[in-house]
Amino acid sequence: MKCLKIISIIIFLLLKANVHAQIPNIIINEFLALNSNIIYDKDLFQYSDWIEIYNDDLSEINLNGYFITDNLNDPTKWMISDDIIIQAKGYGIL
Repeated sequence: MKCLKIISIIIFLLLKANVHAQIPNIIINEFLALNSNIIYDKDLFQYSDWIEIYNDDLSEINLNGYFITDNLNDPTKWMISDDIIIQAKGYGIL
C-alpha cells in the first residue's frame, strides 16, 4: 500500500534550463519506483528507480541540461547529466 501511495503522488517534470529553446516532444513512457528486483544498475551496484523516456521527435535529443523532479516547488531537483542522447522515435532509461 505504501508503494501505491508513493506512486500516486509522484509527478515527473522535465525542464530545460533555457526556457526559450524549442521544447522537444519527450514522453515519460514508463517508470518504476521502489525497484527491488527488476532492473539492476551496474554502475551503482544496486536496483535503482528508473524512468523510460520516449522521444517522439524526428531528430535525436540530448537530455543534458534537463531536470527531473517529484516536487513542483523544486523543479531542478535532479539534473540529467552524462550527455544522454535519445534517438529519433527512440527510448532511453534514466
